[in-house]
This record gives sequence, C-alpha cells and structure tokens, in this order.
Amino acid sequence: MAGGMRRTSKFFIGFGLCAVGLSACADGSEDLLWPNDEGLPAGWEGDAGLGETGEASSDEGSVLVPDLPSFESGDDAGEAGGEGGTCLDLVFDWEPVRPQLMMVLDHSGSMGIGMEDGDGLWSTRWAVLHEVVRKTLERFDDEVEFGVKIFPTQISDTEGIYACWTSEELEADLGVGAGAQIMSAIPQPSSMGRGSTPMGAGLDVAAQALLAADDARPRVLLLVADGGTSASCGAFEGVQTIASRVGALRLDEGIETFVVGIDVDTSTATGLDTIAAAGGEGSWFAATEGAGLNEAIEGIVDALRSCSVDVQDGPAASMLAVRVGAEFIEG
Repeated sequence: MAGGMRRTSKFFIGFGLCAVGLSACADGSEDLLWPNDEGLPAGWEGDAGLGETGEASSDEGSVLVPDLPSFESGDDAGEAGGEGGTCLDLVFDWEPVRPQLMMVLDHSGSMGIGMEDGDGLWSTRWAVLHEVVRKTLERFDDEVEFGVKIFPTQISDTEGIYACWTSEELEADLGVGAGAQIMSAIPQPSSMGRGSTPMGAGLDVAAQALLAADDARPRVLLLVADGGTSASCGAFEGVQTIASRVGALRLDEGIETFVVGIDVDTSTATGLDTIAAAGGEGSWFAATEGAGLNEAIEGIVDALRSCSVDVQDGPAASMLAVRVGAEFIEG
C-alpha cells in the first residue's frame, strides 16, 4: 500500500487536508440549479445574491462559484455549450480520515545489541527505535491514531533472559495526539530489554484493541522486531501459527500487518517474510541502521494517511464529479 489510492465505497484522495471540488449538474430539475430564481440552495442562509468575492457563506462552510460552462438537459446533459442550467461548484476543506495504527515493538534482550543510529554514532537497537518512534509521533501525531504494545513485558531487571510473558494490557491505547503519553509509557532509551521474543502475544493484544476500534477507518498493525519469534515460548509463537492469525485478521477484519526488521539475521528473515505476506504487504522492511529504520517506519505511516469524501447524502452519482485540483476522480 505504498502511497497508492485504494478504491472503497468512499473516495480516498491524496494526503493531509484535501481541497475537494464537488460539481452537481442539473438533468432538467430546476431545483438542482443555482443561481436561480429561488436564491441560495436549501440550508444556506443570508443574501440570495453573491457578494463581490463570488462567495456565499453559511455557518458550515462556503460555496465558491467560478465561471462554469452551461449544460443542456435531456440526452445532451453534461456537454458544454447548451443554454440549460449551470453546474454548481462546491469547494470544501475535508478533514482526513485518521488511520488507527497499533505499533507492536520488540523490547527483548537482543534489543540491547548495538547498531549505528543514523548519525554515525553507536547505540542500542532499542535506543535507536525509541528515537524513530519519537520522530514518527512528532510528525504524524495529529493525523494518525497511534497506540503501542511492547513485548515481552518486563517485570524486573533480574528477569531471566528467556522470559516470555507479555501483559494483556496496552502500554498506550489508540488516540490522536497521544504522542506524549506514548513516549512516557514505553521504556526509556537507556532501558535494557529482557526476555525472549513473543511477538505473537504482542500482536494478539494489539489486534484486540484494533478489533474494538472504528472499523469504518483503516486499522493497521505495525510489528517492529530484531529477529524471529521465540518458538521456545510455546507453539502459540510458531511462525506459521502467527501468520495464520495475522492472515485471518486481514481476510476477516480488513486489518493489515506491516513488518519492519531491525538488523535481522538471515536465519530469521524467512519468518518475518511469512508473517508480512500473510498480513497483506508481501514482504518485510529491512533496516540495518537508524536512518533506514526511520525511513521504513515513517514511509509506512505516511502511506496510510488519506482524505475520505463520503457523498452518500449528495446528488445522484450520475450528477456528481469529484475534482482534486485539476484532476477528476472516478468513483
């Protein structure tokens, strides 16, 4: 889903705030034409004529009426040059539909291994990931609802290196503008991870949060780990078992799973590939240093952002066109 548009029952257009033009053209019904003898369309208050700016306003927005060609009604409707009604061009600023993204982050013992941080310095894998998460939240916090699940759950500094337990509680639930909460909830950069890599348990807890979220908006899992799952944590953590659960989320619930690997050994890469393929993304994203990790994670989040235009309550589809800039979008 790297940056492309997806066609659903709604129009998903571009990134960020989209200025969308909706043109409703008459098919012979005078009540669809404006300006007309009746003044402003129903629901709009104020003077029936246009001001000097060519703009009519209401409490809910504004209608901009540029010079548009006339259209004939009947069989020739929609072709410029007739003497019938004029298309009404409505221009709105639409709030984007905010995707819901659960980050599932590895904080196992191996995340204490060193790696290059992207600035030529050496740090732990966890410290580098911590900084990338901070940057991602700083950039996208007002456009995406983020939540976080850490695995495994660290009980104390004396925990065994093979600990598998993962709490059923989220470190941070989904929310827009939740960046500060997330950064205070996850382990600090200097924290040394403990335990094995029970990513299946982490994914399951995060998936439960998404299943309870708004299914009318995109729901996504983002798994970030530095290796394969720990089969020593039980059959529940087998690669094929995790892939099966991830695949069911995609097929049954529309929840896709992205996978980013940090400095992954080739011996465990196949497992991450299997999970990523089941999650709908074909393959995992590899990162061997901080800059690459930042590019992978921010690229995934950036591709999720969109504007959604719901025209269910507008004119009949045959009378409607959606324009972004100079480009008309087909439904």
